[in-house]
Amino acid sequence: MKQIPTKPFYYVRHGQTDANANGLTCGGDWDLPLNELGLSQASKLASKLLSFSPKIEEIRCSPMIRAKQTAETLNSLLKAPMSIVEGLREWRVGDWEKLPWENVPNPFNTTEDPSNGETREAFEERVTNTISNELKNTTKTLLFVSHGAFAHALFTYLGIEQSRIENCELYQVEPIDHKWTLVKI
Repeated sequence: MKQIPTKPFYYVRHGQTDANANGLTCGGDWDLPLNELGLSQASKLASKLLSFSPKIEEIRCSPMIRAKQTAETLNSLLKAPMSIVEGLREWRVGDWEKLPWENVPNPFNTTEDPSNGETREAFEERVTNTISNELKNTTKTLLFVSHGAFAHALFTYLGIEQSRIENCELYQVEPIDHKWTLVKI
């Protein structure tokens, strides 16, 4: 795994989908759009983005429609350059896909790998390599628009205690005194 450059960035999980509302496992191979609440969540958050410091200068987004819809809504006011990054895709959970949450191991606390899916080790390596590469290749302040399990893997790697990130929650992630910090905005 690559070392993540120590510079601040923003992270937001996509808005709500019907799978989220119905407690269904929605990984990297189930490409759902936002539902009405998810679109509303993204619109409400968009109006707050212009006042942030440091200013968001570029957006990196998962290729999944729920993340793209969130990023496009956020960018309607921000008007920042936006790139789709395959590595920001949600964890490919194989046979866990579309199952009720109570029928799968808690993805935030398991060492199990989903059958016919991406191993936890491969997923975590993809997460750290993607964030590292994107931060390394720009001097701009980035906003990453991605997914819940992705956020959990990233924050865990950075040593940040965070069990779950809700839909359309925005965080500022920055290194302070040689330690990563997470501020919910």
